[in-house]
Amino acid sequence: MSRVSTVLIAIALTCGLVAVGSTGASAADATVSIKKIADKTVAYNKAATVRPHVSPRGHVKVLSKRLTVKSGKRTVARNATKARLRAGKYAVTTTVRYRTWTRVGSTKTYGPTKVKTLKQKLTIKQRSRPAAKPSGSKAAKPSGWNCPSSAPIKGNASSRIYHVPSGSFYGRTKPEQCFANEADAIKAGYRKSKV
Repeated sequence: MSRVSTVLIAIALTCGLVAVGSTGASAADATVSIKKIADKTVAYNKAATVRPHVSPRGHVKVLSKRLTVKSGKRTVARNATKARLRAGKYAVTTTVRYRTWTRVGSTKTYGPTKVKTLKQKLTIKQRSRPAAKPSGSKAAKPSGWNCPSSAPIKGNASSRIYHVPSGSFYGRTKPEQCFANEADAIKAGYRKSKV
């Protein structure tokens, strides 16, 4: 190689006209972005799991993504990869440790470890308490063909029909449930006998 060509290559490398083994992005462009964790709504008496949302850009190697979560002065999670949070208001700090790298030829060269943080407020809301399902707790257990005197109305579960003591089929009905009044039988999903 002549001395002139060596000088020309050196000038081109110095001015950035020729890149040796470059893949396009420089180490200066390489970084990470931390996205805010969105507020969440959870079912009644349940918890939400939150994790850091980190997007690397360029030649970046993410070493760790951690959360520190506080509720008032109390620390709920410290340097955790995820946290389970019940309804409430929280102060969340997301911390990311990462290193940028460049490639010269076939060798990767890593820069120093960098740290990036994002502080945010997070609200976890809770849905309202679900309505109580009718449990049929107002129904009494029959004994044989008779209902107790406190719950004289007979309920036939297979037909979902109830019989009052003055009804014509009352004596011929073997009850599967007994009710104190007609309103309890109707709430349990029964209808009155037509006869």
